[in-house]
Amino acid sequence: MLNQYIGVFDYILLFLLWIFGGYIIFLISSNIAKDKVDKRVLNLGFHIKVIGAVISVLIYNFYYSSGDTTYYFVDAKELVHLMFDDFTGYLKVIFTLNTTNFYLEEPQIFNRFIYIRDTKSFNVPKIGSIFSLITFNSIYGVNFLCAVFSYIAHWKFYKMISMRYPQIKGKIGLTIFAIPSVFFWSSALFKDNFCYSAILFIIVYAHKFFVLRKIRISYIIIILISIFIIILIRSFNLMVLIPTLFFYITLSRFENFNNLLVKTLIIPLVLFGIMSILILFYSKVLTDSELGYGNLESKLQGFQNWHTTLKGSAYNLKGMDNTSLGYLKVIPSALIVTYFRPWPFELQNSLMFLSSLQGLFFLFFTLYWVGYKMKFVYFIKAIYFNNLAFFCFAFSMFYAYIAGITSYNFGALDRYRVPALSMYILSILIAYQEFLSSSSNTNDAY
Repeated sequence: MLNQYIGVFDYILLFLLWIFGGYIIFLISSNIAKDKVDKRVLNLGFHIKVIGAVISVLIYNFYYSSGDTTYYFVDAKELVHLMFDDFTGYLKVIFTLNTTNFYLEEPQIFNRFIYIRDTKSFNVPKIGSIFSLITFNSIYGVNFLCAVFSYIAHWKFYKMISMRYPQIKGKIGLTIFAIPSVFFWSSALFKDNFCYSAILFIIVYAHKFFVLRKIRISYIIIILISIFIIILIRSFNLMVLIPTLFFYITLSRFENFNNLLVKTLIIPLVLFGIMSILILFYSKVLTDSELGYGNLESKLQGFQNWHTTLKGSAYNLKGMDNTSLGYLKVIPSALIVTYFRPWPFELQNSLMFLSSLQGLFFLFFTLYWVGYKMKFVYFIKAIYFNNLAFFCFAFSMFYAYIAGITSYNFGALDRYRVPALSMYILSILIAYQEFLSSSSNTNDAY
């Protein structure tokens, strides 16, 4: 399948990169990974990511005929051309943080790009231009390197979780790599890929630095670069990540307390203290920034209005109005739409079918493991007393709520909810392991 963006060279380069990358991963898994499950996840995870990138390119080029990943590539390719035509102009574009009004200074350069009017979106091809230069302006080459970037982040996160729960490594690997929405949207040249990968890098290296207390400058550098990437592309992600990560790091200090009464009393006080500080920080320090409440509220309304105009797959949240009470009233509806919808009777096109199957899986998984296996009460208990389960659950809930109230369109929702999905399943898996462990200890006591 060929078109104006994909030629024979692209397929040849993809084949060579895939073979070479697969061989390198095979050597690494053979020499470094000691555990069979780790080897399997290391190898399959790489191929899952590359397949996700390839499918994204094919769908956007031959099903939609155009779209984000294609236009991002066009701008990335044009940036490489600008680099050779006018290197000074290239540097000016790259280091201009707000390109919205760039036409006033450089109208000829401005008119060469599709996304330059949207600063946040244009930062994606800015990053992609590095990959485009390396891969000779190949759309498959660029997306292959995006898949590799994502693969590294997901693998690091897998190792962090699986080291603590080695008995469920296989389930953890599937959860992190193989959920359909995550597989598709976090593999190619998308905002979602860079943001979610950056989130995972921050979690992993904050865990190493603050929880495991491995003090290394390289960890701080990776965290800062990842934060910068999120700020460049989708800064509201930090409003979800910062408080939940603070909770995780703080609760890690109390996890080894043997006195259950002390933990029960201290944890709420710690959470209340952190929340108070963060609310003060957000309300005072960030009032005039992009993360300020007023700006966020206007952005929410803008997202809702725009996504509702997109034909075919719009949804609404009953009782929603743009007031503080209105946002609180739709919390259950927002969580349901993020995790479980679209329902089968809401399907508008063939691509929504996979999203619907995924939603049904999440629904039955929740009912079976949380409702039937853990009777809900034990799930809440496990979440409360386990810092990692609490972090995954809190992050997922917070993010799922924001995705639900901003999307108003199933197509947009499918990509916005990516960071919430794996975390949700992981919180349930971890909680169930804690439940089994506590049940085993109880039986041993008798």
